[in-house]
Amino acid sequence: KARDQAVRALVGRIAASDPAMAFEWSATIDDTTARGSLLEFTLQSWRKLDPDAARTAVTTTDWPEEEKIRWLEKVR
Repeated sequence: KARDQAVRALVGRIAASDPAMAFEWSATIDDTTARGSLLEFTLQSWRKLDPDAARTAVTTTDWPEEEKIRWLEKVR
C-alpha cells in the first residue's frame, strides 16, 4: 500500500511533464481500481500533449485486446 501511495504521488506530479514515464509507473500499481484511475489520468494528460504517442503506448502494451480497445477509446 505504501508503494502504491508513493507511485500515485509520483504520477500526479509528472503526468503533465512526462506522461510516458507516468504511464509506465501507473501500470505498476497493485490496486486495480487505483491503477485504472491513474492510467486514465495519465492518458488524458498525454492525449493533450501527444495523442499519437498515447495511442502507441496503449497498443504496445501486453494487455488483452479488449482492454487495449477500451483504453484507445479514451484517448481519441
